[in-house]
Amino acid sequence: MSAAVTIRCGRSMPRRAGRSGTNMRMQANTLWDWERGKFYAVDLNDPRTIGAADRNTWTIRHGGRTRTVDLDGTRAEAERGPNAGFRGVRYFGRDGILFVRLPSMSPQVSAEICEQLQAYAGRRIDKVVIDVRGNGGGSDLAWMDLLAAITDRTIAPDCRMAFKERWRAEEMGTKAERVVYGRDTLYAVPGTDKIVPSERSLRYGGKIYVIFDADRCYSSTGSLLAACAVDDRLVSVGQRSGFLLGVGTTPMPGFLDHSKIVYRIPLALEVTGAREGHPEDCYMGRVDVEVPVRSFKKFYAPYYGTDEDIYGEEFLYDHDACFRRILRLK
Repeated sequence: MSAAVTIRCGRSMPRRAGRSGTNMRMQANTLWDWERGKFYAVDLNDPRTIGAADRNTWTIRHGGRTRTVDLDGTRAEAERGPNAGFRGVRYFGRDGILFVRLPSMSPQVSAEICEQLQAYAGRRIDKVVIDVRGNGGGSDLAWMDLLAAITDRTIAPDCRMAFKERWRAEEMGTKAERVVYGRDTLYAVPGTDKIVPSERSLRYGGKIYVIFDADRCYSSTGSLLAACAVDDRLVSVGQRSGFLLGVGTTPMPGFLDHSKIVYRIPLALEVTGAREGHPEDCYMGRVDVEVPVRSFKKFYAPYYGTDEDIYGEEFLYDHDACFRRILRLK
């Protein structure tokens, strides 16, 4: 069995208003290439078709030229290191680092971690590191509650959100500003939620470093990345994301009058600092401190086939490129 896919390379994305963060497959077709300044897609066919095929033929058409590539597929299982599913808190006394692993934006998981933080009240804390790599999102309350349990002051990211309809924008409680991006007219309002220190906060006053990865941080994890971009206390570390991220709202449900088909509307698009003619400004995927993956094998090889705890002190200090980069930051 074989499958064929035709790719037409382009420089523009189909017109849309709203945030596409509600659908992973839509995201996979509207990725942004930061180096080349173009949109691209990776979800080019039904993955069930590709997975069922012994051989795939890809035809790429661009600039009047056509190139056909035959691909033979293979499937392999990679071993994961022990404790790869760890969630919780660890303290590394040699540098006074409080390390927090948050694998999902679940309020329940966040509540467990916030409770664990109490064991470190009174310890010397020089740096806080929150690892959200591989976090596919969930609820913004998870990361907000976590920050509230750590920080000593209010965090109020100065973000702007845009809506297609003025009335939806002004439901946020403030007068909307009319903005034009190409053919689209949107209505922008401040999109911030203040994060106030909780009663049991550690009252930590230094920088909070948040580790992201490029291809697996999504949805509300992207909201945290956007907050890092506009707050000097939050420092994002890792790789730039090509996903359309940013601060958003819960997609509202609706249904068609006659068929009763239920659908969800992606309501909001973050437009903080967005400029007309610069679509990358709405992607909100940049990190403050980039740790590029120059060699895929060298970067990721230590995580597979190891007997070490990949969230343990020894592994992080010796092998984790993002953590080692944070150690050098002042």
